[in-house]
Amino acid sequence: MKRYLAILAATVLVIITGVAGLAWLVDPYAYWNAPVIDGVNRYRPAAGKHMLAVKLRQYERMQPNTLVAGNSRVYVGIDPGSRTWPSEMQPVYNLGLPSVGMRNVVQAVETALFTHQPRALFVGLDFMNFTVEQADWHKGGPVALPPKPDFAERAALNAKLLLSLDALTDTVDALLEQHSASPETITPAGFYGTGIYPAIIAGEGHAALFRQRNQENLEYYLAGPKRVRWGPEQNPEFDALEDLVQTAKARQISLTFFTYPYHADVLLSYQKAGLWPAYEDWLRDLAAFSARTGILTYMFTRVDEVTGEAVPEDGDTKTRMRWYWEAGHFKPALGDRMVLIMNSSLDDRLVLTPDNVEARIRELREGLAAYGKQHPAVRRVDEAFEDASR
Repeated sequence: MKRYLAILAATVLVIITGVAGLAWLVDPYAYWNAPVIDGVNRYRPAAGKHMLAVKLRQYERMQPNTLVAGNSRVYVGIDPGSRTWPSEMQPVYNLGLPSVGMRNVVQAVETALFTHQPRALFVGLDFMNFTVEQADWHKGGPVALPPKPDFAERAALNAKLLLSLDALTDTVDALLEQHSASPETITPAGFYGTGIYPAIIAGEGHAALFRQRNQENLEYYLAGPKRVRWGPEQNPEFDALEDLVQTAKARQISLTFFTYPYHADVLLSYQKAGLWPAYEDWLRDLAAFSARTGILTYMFTRVDEVTGEAVPEDGDTKTRMRWYWEAGHFKPALGDRMVLIMNSSLDDRLVLTPDNVEARIRELREGLAAYGKQHPAVRRVDEAFEDASR
């Protein structure tokens, strides 16, 4: 009996060790920094399941000079490995987190600072993160920081990423994904890259992606808050930014804010959903906040030949857009232009201030009116609005 139990224990141990070793080697979450082997673990498709933990681990490992943070627009559109980043700012880490609000972004940044302090910090600001219901107007205040993870918490996470059934399933799926034509992955610098976009565009074209994104956006806009102000107090999301400003100043970290270069379809969708007055109010509040705190804010939201880039016709699977994947996400080529401007002051007119905010708003109104005369664009958004309204 003793011999049998010993053999059984040894067998179980070998199985557990083998499963854990395979999960570590394949590393479907991009957590362990295992050596890259083509056909085994070059692509890490399950990183999104533990995105914050993965990114905090990658950040701690890299200890970058520059950190760029925001939502999925940063994750997809700002390449930390781009040569447009000045050499003294490299390495750069991308802390873009899909589907998170402003307070979550600030919380993630301040949690990352537990382990390493960068020299520079760039943070993307999304208008929709600042819309608020009247009932939530007073629910601001400082960002609640979680305690620094202790040994027990980290050990529990390690076990989950190595020994759980999910880890085994994700490991097998990752091995299969290595041979995909358009694999999902995350780089060691936290960047998404292209993922599944090329495969979708090759099969359906950009127009299908735009139609889907416009409808999803409008469904979200129609269901959500329509205002950024409910009184004389500061919008509660600015409380989170206030925390970040104070942290950066105390630690002598260079901090820069920037708005996203939405495709004009997004701005048309704001109009259709009744959000335009709130959007203008947000720009005014952002300009005032930047002036009061002394933090530069680059406003990349405009209507021009870039943000108004023509969308290929339905069924066109050959044409590739230069600047956008779909209305919600810009390509790294446009992100490179943003990085170059923010680090070289090529166009200080893009810095948002109380002195120029009204002129910038007028430019948006006029540019959007001109863009709206392009019948395909208006029809595309109108159809998405009708579908979303149903």
